[in-house]
Amino acid sequence: MAKKSGGRSLGRKIPGSLYQKRDRWYWSVRPPSEKGFRNVALIPVGQKYATRNKAVAESIARRLWKEWGLVSFDQVSRSLPDWIDWFKEVNSMEASERQGERNAQILRAFTEDMRDVDEMTPGVVQAYLLGLQKKKLAPATIHKHRNTVRKFCRFLIRHGVIDLNPAGRDMVSVPRVYSRPPRFLTDKQGRVFLRSMKDSPAYGAAMLGLYCGLRLGEIMALKGGHITNGQVTVGVDQPTKTYSWRVVPVPRRVRAALPEVSPDEYIFPRWKTASWVQHLRKRTEDLPVFGELEGRRTGNQWHLLRATWAVNMARGKNELRRALTIWELMARAGWVNPQTAMRYINIARAAGA
Repeated sequence: MAKKSGGRSLGRKIPGSLYQKRDRWYWSVRPPSEKGFRNVALIPVGQKYATRNKAVAESIARRLWKEWGLVSFDQVSRSLPDWIDWFKEVNSMEASERQGERNAQILRAFTEDMRDVDEMTPGVVQAYLLGLQKKKLAPATIHKHRNTVRKFCRFLIRHGVIDLNPAGRDMVSVPRVYSRPPRFLTDKQGRVFLRSMKDSPAYGAAMLGLYCGLRLGEIMALKGGHITNGQVTVGVDQPTKTYSWRVVPVPRRVRAALPEVSPDEYIFPRWKTASWVQHLRKRTEDLPVFGELEGRRTGNQWHLLRATWAVNMARGKNELRRALTIWELMARAGWVNPQTAMRYINIARAAGA
């Protein structure tokens, strides 16, 4: 019986994977508008059998995917949900499946009350953006929604569904939303917070966020070998927001609060992100400073600890006993934009650092 070799992903351009069977190339893929996967022999034009050349196999797969997309979509009803699903498939090819799903969620929220594509007008897009503003979403989130709607309208224009882009720059103006200044804990509030977390399994994680400025995702990925010689190394073999690594000093009281684990063992329980957020909300629901956070967005409470750490670093509450410069603060926090560091430095100056 013939053996299949390990599947080789086609990358970001085409879904599915290539595999070899009897030294010939085949493609395992789920065609558009079909529920199940198919195993397709990648046969060049004018030949009877699948090719033995990997590069030729990839080119045939790309051609087939393009042809399937155009043909299959002409066969389905041109309803708004169908256009969104097809736009999701295209995004999954060009970017990633995760990005395609995110864009589809935005478009489903935008077209929730629509029945047809013709109902997308500049006034509807403008009202949708104003609704996001009233929900107090972040400026970057509002721009993301607007750009997604604009790309979707471009997609419809390419397929001849609409003539003008109702979300174009000359048709819709993005509402000006000013970012709220970062909130931080005072020294007294920090002590009250730590007392509320004293008997929690996440007490050490809270200490790392408050005194080392680590993000929640970085805390979740920490292993015992990442903390050596009074320092924690972040981003070497675990993902970070900016895909960079940095070294942050760990105070003695923080090291004392961490459980002892082996170098290859995770320090904290392998909870999901939502579990960490819910745990902190439950522990801090009686603390006014946490209850007053606007929006109650995911991770907002954990980011409050990081903001407190950044302000304290800019106020000179560190092992150097002086205020950190903008470049030193960027290096410790893992920021790539100097404006982010300046926000916290300005807050520290206003607080009388």
